[in-house]
Amino acid sequence: MVVGDSTTFTYRELTAACAAITDGATFVAASSDAFRVTLRPSGRRVPGGGALASYVSQVTGVIPQVVCGKPGVWTQRLLLKEYALCASRTLCVCGDVIIDSALGKTLGCVATVLVVDSRDGDALRDAERAVCDGHYAAPDSVVGSLGELIEAIGVGEERRVSVTSPAGGGERERP
Repeated sequence: MVVGDSTTFTYRELTAACAAITDGATFVAASSDAFRVTLRPSGRRVPGGGALASYVSQVTGVIPQVVCGKPGVWTQRLLLKEYALCASRTLCVCGDVIIDSALGKTLGCVATVLVVDSRDGDALRDAERAVCDGHYAAPDSVVGSLGELIEAIGVGEERRVSVTSPAGGGERERP
């Protein structure tokens, strides 16, 4: 049973999810985000997939066996393996100081917080506070724009590498 973010869920669907999990279905959470912020000017918090998963978990007494989204590492480990990437040489670009940085740190990646709007004082303060406090998920760096990120990692001209999928599928090129 997969429980994820939904803007149209019903009580009937939550009840069915709880019944399936109680009856032994594997519990997969698509995300652990308790909330997401609406894009409207109000910027209000609304329940995220993690809130729904938490609801189901509270009712059934079962915690998700797999969390696909951040900060769960299942999906990301699958991608690292599929593309034969070395985690310590992989940049995890984060939008959320704690959740996304925790993902990068857990995987052993370099965690960089990308603050899309450098006028967002709260995000900048959160990132700086995490670094200063030595928080376990503190990002390795904070940048204010995609341009700063590109400059910081020294991307010049495009480089292509050849990757052979360990799962078969042959060789393919990727930037």
